[in-house]
Amino acid sequence: MSAPISLLTAALFLLARAPTSTAHMAVWHPSVYGFTQPYQPVTPLSGQPFSKWWFHGNANDKPSEVMTITAGQPLTVEISCRKEHSSYGDQTSTDACPVDSGAYHAGGTTNSKTGWTGNSEAQLMGCALAIAPTANAASTKPEDFTIMSVLENCVRQRDTTFDIPANLPSCPGGECTCAWFWQGRNSQDEMYMVGFRCKVEGGVAVPFPKPAPPRRGKISGPTQPVYWANDKSNLDYVPDYESRPSYNSKFGWTDGAQTSAFGEGGGAAPAGNSTSQPEAEGGDGDGDQGEGAEGDTEDEEKEEEATNTSTRRGRPTGGYGGNKGGQRPSPVPEGGDGEGLGDTQNLAAVSGGDKTAVAPQETGYMGGGGKAGCKKHKETKRKRRSRTF
Repeated sequence: MSAPISLLTAALFLLARAPTSTAHMAVWHPSVYGFTQPYQPVTPLSGQPFSKWWFHGNANDKPSEVMTITAGQPLTVEISCRKEHSSYGDQTSTDACPVDSGAYHAGGTTNSKTGWTGNSEAQLMGCALAIAPTANAASTKPEDFTIMSVLENCVRQRDTTFDIPANLPSCPGGECTCAWFWQGRNSQDEMYMVGFRCKVEGGVAVPFPKPAPPRRGKISGPTQPVYWANDKSNLDYVPDYESRPSYNSKFGWTDGAQTSAFGEGGGAAPAGNSTSQPEAEGGDGDGDQGEGAEGDTEDEEKEEEATNTSTRRGRPTGGYGGNKGGQRPSPVPEGGDGEGLGDTQNLAAVSGGDKTAVAPQETGYMGGGGKAGCKKHKETKRKRRSRTF
């Protein structure tokens, strides 16, 4: 009685493995986390806790090689349903999966053994490459990855070429962490991710951007990959079959190198990452704190006295006592009266585009405004007039 049960168990085991052993895709290269494992990189990620789906649980591994990415030059990777069909196996093929049409998730039938035949390019949902400025997977967080290239016609064949931005930043410390992401049409709620070690040659010396989560129809600037169907999704909606995320124009992506993610023009700082403040009118640019410049001439003092009743209170002469850290306030917006823009709240109102004059504060000097500031300013002016030049 035990023998039939054992045979039945074995048959069920083989049957369960047959449809899934080839029906998915992965990038194959010695730089891949999990490259030494025959099937794990291909496994679809669905309903998994973060520790299991993130790098397929291999974040603490150290792949034997590092993939080189050259800024501004195309990068070709091998995508296949089995390692043996890649150049690292013994059943190589130009077809990404010669033994399983269903592996493309674009209309083919699982285990049909017809390769691409039976699939439709119209059903391809695209794939993408992402890069993070971290030296290894163990120190990489989901929000570190920025999509650097998108390919809508993916997966279509084994050797797949991505366009790389010419303004790709250099890796801090010489090495980065990269990953490949893919979405299939004919599949359950699942995503695909394969991480690998990488480095950038010919990169520019600018900081990596801070990517935003992907928003359907609103992809712009540095953007994270799509994380969904598992723990810690970064989507703002729950997809169904028709609205599932993708790496194509339907979701909002632009095909090709994501140059705008790393700043316009080679080496330009990414938009939104600059910490510099616009220089306030009348400021000296040195950011010093204090009561004012000591080098005023008598003519300058007369001119200042003449305009004191109209615009003087909104024009700092070197002191930014009302701003934390001595940072100069933004210029007075057109239509405003220049009243006290030195404090953090008023500065935020200006940067937000509010052209309504902001009420001055009762404390501070030449930034907070108010009665105390005016009194101190008059005392300073009297001292200046009493100096001998």
